[in-house]
Amino acid sequence: MLLHSRPFSSASLSRLSRWAGSLFAAILVGCSHGGHQDEVAVVTPPPPPVVVADPTLLLSSVDGGASLLGAINELPLESSAAATAYAKFEGTAWIHGIKSSGHGLVFNSADNKFYAVLNGAGADKLGMLISFDPATDKLTLLKSLPRRSYPKVTGINAETFEFEAPNGFFRRPLLSPDGKAMLLRSSYGGVDDRGALIHINLDTKSADYLSDSLVYSFFDYEKSRGNYCDSLRNNGDDQISEMVWGLDPAGKAVVYMAVQGVAYDVSLASNPTEPRNCNLATIDGKTIDKIMGRMFALKPGDASDLAKPWSYSHGYSTFDPLLHLGRQLYWDSRQKAVRWTTESVGGGMLDFYAGGDGGPRLYFGATEQCFRLQGLLPLNLGGDSIAMCSGLNGSDTVPDSPPRIFHYTANGFFTQHAMLNNFYPERKFINGATSSLASRRVFINGGDLSSDCSESVTVPCLADSTLEELDPVTGYFQQILAKGDMTSSGRLFLGDPAVGAAMTEPMADRYVVWFGAMVKGYSAVLNKYDRSTGKTTSLPLDPKTGAHPLGPLLDLGNGQAIARVLAAAPAPNPRADKAYEGVGGYAGGPGMLASQQGYAWFDLKTKQMLRSVSQDRAIKAFSQERVKLDDGSLWEAIVYNLNDGFGDCRAFNKIDASSGKLLPLKAERCDDTSFPSDPFALAGRGSTALYLPFWKANVDAAKGYADATLACMRVDSPAAFIRSDALGPAQAGFGNAHRIVYGASYSPANKAMYLATAKLADADQGTIFEVDKGVADADLCKAKPVITPLVSGLSDVPSTRIFSLKSGVLAYGTSNGKLMKLDPAAKSVALLADLRTANAASSVVRGYLAEAKENVLALLVFDYDAGGRNTARRLVTVDVLTAKQSSRDVTQLISESEPYPGVMRLN
Repeated sequence: MLLHSRPFSSASLSRLSRWAGSLFAAILVGCSHGGHQDEVAVVTPPPPPVVVADPTLLLSSVDGGASLLGAINELPLESSAAATAYAKFEGTAWIHGIKSSGHGLVFNSADNKFYAVLNGAGADKLGMLISFDPATDKLTLLKSLPRRSYPKVTGINAETFEFEAPNGFFRRPLLSPDGKAMLLRSSYGGVDDRGALIHINLDTKSADYLSDSLVYSFFDYEKSRGNYCDSLRNNGDDQISEMVWGLDPAGKAVVYMAVQGVAYDVSLASNPTEPRNCNLATIDGKTIDKIMGRMFALKPGDASDLAKPWSYSHGYSTFDPLLHLGRQLYWDSRQKAVRWTTESVGGGMLDFYAGGDGGPRLYFGATEQCFRLQGLLPLNLGGDSIAMCSGLNGSDTVPDSPPRIFHYTANGFFTQHAMLNNFYPERKFINGATSSLASRRVFINGGDLSSDCSESVTVPCLADSTLEELDPVTGYFQQILAKGDMTSSGRLFLGDPAVGAAMTEPMADRYVVWFGAMVKGYSAVLNKYDRSTGKTTSLPLDPKTGAHPLGPLLDLGNGQAIARVLAAAPAPNPRADKAYEGVGGYAGGPGMLASQQGYAWFDLKTKQMLRSVSQDRAIKAFSQERVKLDDGSLWEAIVYNLNDGFGDCRAFNKIDASSGKLLPLKAERCDDTSFPSDPFALAGRGSTALYLPFWKANVDAAKGYADATLACMRVDSPAAFIRSDALGPAQAGFGNAHRIVYGASYSPANKAMYLATAKLADADQGTIFEVDKGVADADLCKAKPVITPLVSGLSDVPSTRIFSLKSGVLAYGTSNGKLMKLDPAAKSVALLADLRTANAASSVVRGYLAEAKENVLALLVFDYDAGGRNTARRLVTVDVLTAKQSSRDVTQLISESEPYPGVMRLN
């Protein structure tokens, strides 16, 4: 083979190019005629596969996120990938309903942390459980106490009573001996507001860590005895003592407490549960009936599991209901008895009750020496006690009595050991006290109780509080550890200080921790005094930022979504004196003047909150969902108060998309309308009409129930407003009681609204109605909505409103954990999917349904055990064509008391 050693000429290159082109053309021809050896096939690469993104859902929570003030999480629909935070509603905790004699803490030696409940805080305004690590100053929000639904309770004479969510956690908690559980005593809630006992699991290794259980309702005592006169009822947040562990006569562990009696005015208007002939007396010309106070003990049903139901153990002699009760109890391990103190309002008589004989031993030597007894605290292991007397600022008729400390020995001697003379000129009392056998010290919270500064935003405190350490060995010499002030620790110190420290600390009870209130800019603070360094640290407890997102987001179709939120940021009370604005004027917490409801706009692509808008304070409630009509307009329904004697009203409003403000369209006067606390949801049809549940005036004033109706209003002519005929009584207990489930829903495929009701009287039943079927848009709301019953007597009672899929399928969830399909033409329902699990005693579909993707529904299922305790929350998807379902646990993402759970598709 010869090699051409010279470079190619331009002519040669031209010939070579023509030759290569001919060859390439021949190859192409060969490719177009198969079967020839000189033909070469060219394969066109296939197009890239179409990647269908996994749909993502947005799930809102009122108490999610690190702050427990709400969060929105992203959930992939078809994968098991972990949820990610879409939006956080950060904020800090607060105390609502400040009581100077309450809000105590307790030290847990099991983990060297302090525990307490911030009363009124949390998403449900019941309370928030916290822990505080004094070594790191880390405050941890552990749990927002949930607002559960409890069944009604039958009383002694066949009366029925509502069981309200326990609330009013003013007293300090009581730890189990091993520190793995905690008991909370609610002053309010329970049956007929009698109060309840709550168990909290603090065992971090337990699967039920932080779970709470109702273990005793104080109404049970009355019911078991068949007598309303024999009671453990609480008649105020200061009339029941702290709790203390002790032994019953059989040597079993029980919890002791004491309750002050109740005095009722005897009148024809008295509540049926208030006594009329128990212990009559005439006071100030009025006939008073008394329920006697008593000391008593409750026992766990299972000593190895304190979360199981408790029962009444035993009690001791009753005492006059007009006695003032000492808060502190003391278990005398030497005499195996509980000691506590009471005081006569008129004579200052001090009573001691011992567990051994069950009767009082009276000591007259304390006459005119004590006032506002705080009770007994342990002094030593020999059974000696300290009696704390908070003193009296005198007047022209009552002598001065500074706070005093008495010793009560195991041998029965009662002697005064100290008089806190500096408390009187400073106008202070003992607000709370703690004694410790570890450091052998007494710690007193002294503060002003002579003025109304703890209850009023306009009255300044006359004396700043002090935290004082007293040594019994030196005659209770007072060492002031901290003074109250307006800038850091607060002018008013609350409840009993708590003391404790790890065994590795250089001194016993190194840390003293207590709550303070009335500090500029905050409603309350958590204070820590370090006895080793002499320094005080204050942590603010106030919702400076944050909000609660309520219900699912609404996709606006323009790359944005809107969420309803309950803002938690406080604002100065407009009634406060300017000199104290930001001191008592900061209350904090949902339901206070500091809270406002409103909306938040989100950019779905950037995940940024574009803006948030708060609404007028006169608005008491919003509809559970916003409505976007076909023309893109946004609508809302509200409950507001006219402040003119007519009570609450409901109104239709348009939401200005640019400003977020409400534009009132139609306000319904309320002189002929009552509004039960049932949820209500606005619904829209096309671009023409809005539908909203209403309740008419009382049908029977004596029974106090109202008719449920459905109102219709044209958005183009607000005057076109009319209500349907009654669907039936809206409240249970009176025959065929209909209760609308959320509200109506529009089905474009059927051109009709659909409405579900639940009958709550006698046996539960459900009914489904069709609304305005065949009514032209131009004729809507000009006559009463045409409501036609489709299916009634449903044992699978609807628990969600009817949902219309894009395909026209109508579905709803039930109170027994099923997904049902409605066939309007056949006037029938059929089971789509049974969503219950084998390990749950019962399940409920709650909140709102959403179409996660075509013909696939997403819904929330709540599972319960046999005792009615919520054990799990699940996000379930169901293909309505194949009935295929999948389930994902979201227990950690939403609360069991989530009021209006639901999801929205993000992509």
